[in-house]
Amino acid sequence: MALISADGDAQADLAGVLEAADLACWVLRGAEEAGRVFGRETFDVILIHGRGDDGAASDLVRQVRLGPAAAAPLLVIAPSASQDDIAAILEAGADDCLDATPSPAVLVARVRAALRRAAPAGDLRKVWRVGDFEIDPAQRAIRLDGRDIALTRMEFALAELLFANVGRPLSRAYALEAVWGRNPDVPTRTLDTHVSRIRNKLGLTPANGARLSTVYSYGYQLDLLKG
Repeated sequence: MALISADGDAQADLAGVLEAADLACWVLRGAEEAGRVFGRETFDVILIHGRGDDGAASDLVRQVRLGPAAAAPLLVIAPSASQDDIAAILEAGADDCLDATPSPAVLVARVRAALRRAAPAGDLRKVWRVGDFEIDPAQRAIRLDGRDIALTRMEFALAELLFANVGRPLSRAYALEAVWGRNPDVPTRTLDTHVSRIRNKLGLTPANGARLSTVYSYGYQLDLLKG
């Protein structure tokens, strides 16, 4: 997740709480740095900490919603915000806004709730479909037209991640961490090789209603072309 705050003390406190709850946190010091990082990394949730009574929080929310991180759940902590300020922040595009810094337990619970709401619909332990593809987590299998496609464990994990994020660009760092674990000691060429294998094995081509594309200097994106 990304934490945006110009307040060094608040940054440290909030990042400490999130890291202690095993929520990997990328600390960003304002809108300019956030804009640069959002252009090359993917985040599951964004937390903004700042004043709500000067319009800056609303402006930052609008800026995020117009950029590459537009689809991510966005929470705001604005300790000095009035009810009108909170309304403005929510109208700008925030999913949640607090007028006081929450306790560690509440902060973690709200972030996890945002992550649950943003997760793909349904129970991913059950079979689910994306276009003509059937994803079966229990069997670690993906089927096309009823035919099982042989995938290794890591290929399946990467394919499942891509299918769960159709239409969303995923950075290389995000995909590496999601599939190989936090701080993976894995070269990016390993990811590129797995993506190439998945594209070929699953036939992620327009003929099958899907396209797995390279996003220049960023990562990869799976798009559904029909259905």
